[in-house]
Amino acid sequence: MFKRNPYLAVIGFTAVFGFSFVFSRAALGRLDPFHLLALRFLFAVVLINLLRLLRIIRIERAGSIKPLLAIGLIQPILYFSLETLGIHHTSAAISGLMVAVIPIFTLIFARVFLSEKPNRYQLAAMFVSIAGVALIGLNYGEAANVSMLGLMVLLGAAVAAAAATVMSRWLSRSYSPLTITYAMMHMGLLAFLPMALASLAGSGSDNPLKAFLIPLLEPPILGAVAYLGFGASVAGFFLLNYALAHLPSYKVGVFDTLTTLIAITAGVVFLGERLTPIQIVGGIGIVVGVWGAQYFSKMKVRT
Repeated sequence: MFKRNPYLAVIGFTAVFGFSFVFSRAALGRLDPFHLLALRFLFAVVLINLLRLLRIIRIERAGSIKPLLAIGLIQPILYFSLETLGIHHTSAAISGLMVAVIPIFTLIFARVFLSEKPNRYQLAAMFVSIAGVALIGLNYGEAANVSMLGLMVLLGAAVAAAAATVMSRWLSRSYSPLTITYAMMHMGLLAFLPMALASLAGSGSDNPLKAFLIPLLEPPILGAVAYLGFGASVAGFFLLNYALAHLPSYKVGVFDTLTTLIAITAGVVFLGERLTPIQIVGGIGIVVGVWGAQYFSKMKVRT
């Protein structure tokens, strides 16, 4: 089905990622960021290895693992560290707004690494998005759920996501989407599990492993972690990597605006979050700017 129409994979991962901000925000009310990330990737690794043992999926044996290690350091390790910390200091809705700038950074990386030069219309659209981010930042003091630290961290996450998008597109020439996803999930677990256990031990826990697992007895936490691990991590990243294997990165990036709209709507509807009028105007500026940058794009990504 996806092979005939890879855009179905794009729509799938944007929907999954859009709702992930709500589940992350809900779980962060009970868990610290790295505890949540460790549980998330534990679930992801268990699922993807179970599917492999049952021969539902097949992971190709990679030649050199260095490129896979490189993308794993950027995403999930750097990206999710910044994203989760950003959500912790802002809200699901604001985090969703900041995701919309990822395609802008993707265009910048394409210019640097693929020698592709944005035209003047794309540059104008980029400034519209940047102005939207600035409006949100300038208004942060009027909203209790936004901090300047959170906004800066989320911008860093957007840069990391753009870098990972370009890198995944490049890696798709040598590795299958499942192989890339498999490496990413294990890199996440290897990074975040020791950090979570060390944090729990440092907080005075006599049994860090028990303290690590005990929150899963709470149904809301278990549900959130299951969605983030099984859905957003394994399914979401497989769909993303699959789409990048069949479509240019800038075409995939345009759908980040859909992720933004889903995240904002879900945050307002399910978490009762509030956006100020200035933040709404800033969000519209971000979305319009990204749309314009893609609409006027004449890029041809190297394959």
